Amino acid sequence: MSIKGLTDRGQQFPEIGRIKKGSPKQKNERGVEVMGKDLKYFRVEFDPSNEDAIKTFHEVYGEQPQAIRILLPFNEIHRMWDAYYEAYTAGRMIARADGERYLFLVNPQTGQTVVANGEPQMEFKKEEPVGFYFSQKKEKKPIFAKPIGRLRVIVPELRRLAYLTLQTTSIYDILNISSQLDAISFITNGHITGVPLILKRVPRMISCPSSDGQKVRREKWLISIEADPAWVNAKVASMNALSYPQDMVALLPSGDKTAEVPPSVQRGIDQSNPDEADEDWDPNADIEGDFVDSYTPEIPEEPAPQDEPQTRIDPIANNGHSRPYSADVLLSKFSGLVSYYADQNANATDGDKFAVRVNMELCWAGKIKNPSERRHDVTEYLTGKRSIDELTSAQILALKHWLGITRNKNTGEYYPGETAVKEAEAAWEAYQKSKGQLDIFDAPRGE
Repeated sequence: MSIKGLTDRGQQFPEIGRIKKGSPKQKNERGVEVMGKDLKYFRVEFDPSNEDAIKTFHEVYGEQPQAIRILLPFNEIHRMWDAYYEAYTAGRMIARADGERYLFLVNPQTGQTVVANGEPQMEFKKEEPVGFYFSQKKEKKPIFAKPIGRLRVIVPELRRLAYLTLQTTSIYDILNISSQLDAISFITNGHITGVPLILKRVPRMISCPSSDGQKVRREKWLISIEADPAWVNAKVASMNALSYPQDMVALLPSGDKTAEVPPSVQRGIDQSNPDEADEDWDPNADIEGDFVDSYTPEIPEEPAPQDEPQTRIDPIANNGHSRPYSADVLLSKFSGLVSYYADQNANATDGDKFAVRVNMELCWAGKIKNPSERRHDVTEYLTGKRSIDELTSAQILALKHWLGITRNKNTGEYYPGETAVKEAEAAWEAYQKSKGQLDIFDAPRGE
């Protein structure tokens, strides 16, 4: 028998330390604790009782490591990585949200729990305060929720099945970690457990608000996760081997003479022009009758005619229309895109959801005060649902595809495509018209 809520909480390892990006908190001239400055290296704090781990870590990595070798103990990324909007006061969490609704909310004045485990449902808006506090001067100050990501990793040199937890409040770090873990999981077919990874600090130029409210570009040392180069070399070799048709080695002669490979087989294994490869090529059908035995191949004068490879059509391609699409054309194209992903039985991850939320709002970044409201409007226009949490995997992946998210190699920042930005504005206007807000958009431009 088990105690519900105590012994049924799943597999977990102990935490023995924290990996931090900034210097320790310091008190300002008024005696108030403030965040330390951002560092170019990791600052690792261990539980003092783990003396052996502390000694080993410093022997291997020194005091200011910019890269740490790590392993992830589970295939399910959400068991090791999560990110939420959170707010704290006096060391106590008073709010947690997933970007759309509150999962937990406490009234900081009364201590009363307003939302627990997502119930009752309450919409979250990051630009609105989750509560207030009074400063030492008795001034009423708002409390805002900020994004916080936590990654639990194992450092193999410590020889411990125990976590070090990395915490970051940078939205760029959160985007990096989510997309990079998703990519590594994809290339390993979801078997990310035990893959040797490297947790790094890398310099990037990103846009930051200045004291006068303007955006300025500053160098920040962001977090990046890469697979260990030795593992990558082995993986690439394995992928190259698997790219050849099964049993190809057995078909080659084992004597001193090297048999010619029929043109029909050459077409299947030629890696010099991958664009001409036929995904549906059947190696067994292609080589049937080409060999009499393993030593004296009989080569036909002309290879058997082959079916033309079918080109997969992108459902959002122009097909007679020019982009940016009008709202009605976009709606039709988007419907086809959803059907495409539904046919693939593709599954959307938490990282996909986060990328869609952030990049849809970036379509109006710096233009309006509340881009999250427009994101909800456009989501409803395209899918019939306002919340991303209510969407199917196919709809989420269709939104991500349509947005055309790209990464600036110099800054590390992610952006929606320019075409999608224009189409999002057209979709929002169409949504407003459908709700009766015609006067705003039917008036001539400039009036």
